Amino acid sequence: MKKIIIFGLSIIMMLSFSSCLEYGLDELETYTDTKITAINFEYRWMVPENPNDPWSGEKLQVKTLTTQAEIKDGVVKCKITVPNASGTFNEQVRNGVTLQNIIAYLTISPGATVKAVGSTPALGHKGDFSKSDLQYKVISADGKNQQEWQLVIESFNK
Repeated sequence: MKKIIIFGLSIIMMLSFSSCLEYGLDELETYTDTKITAINFEYRWMVPENPNDPWSGEKLQVKTLTTQAEIKDGVVKCKITVPNASGTFNEQVRNGVTLQNIIAYLTISPGATVKAVGSTPALGHKGDFSKSDLQYKVISADGKNQQEWQLVIESFNK
């Protein structure tokens, strides 16, 4: 008898906690854009957690580089400027910033994905942006459209 009651309660709970909503839902917009709307670069380095204790570990530091970008017709043209030294971003760290060890990230169309083409550095990872053939492919959210974008670094100023 106890098993029948538990089984009956289980059935009632399954029916009452399940969702039967099959209509009345708004249709979600399907995005077809393959745009790049912004690009940014940053430099990352490690500093001791506690300079007085060599066993305390390290913490990540990030400095955003000033980026002026012109984005049109499948080409992203960038002028990158390394900020002045300040705080933990001292002159020694600043002098270590090059096109070969910076990190890029993009702002793209809603729901779209982006992939590096060929030997172009992956976004969000240290990479060599001194190369001349830098390209990214943006794929729309619906997967039906794609566009290759060329990245041109016009200047790198310290």
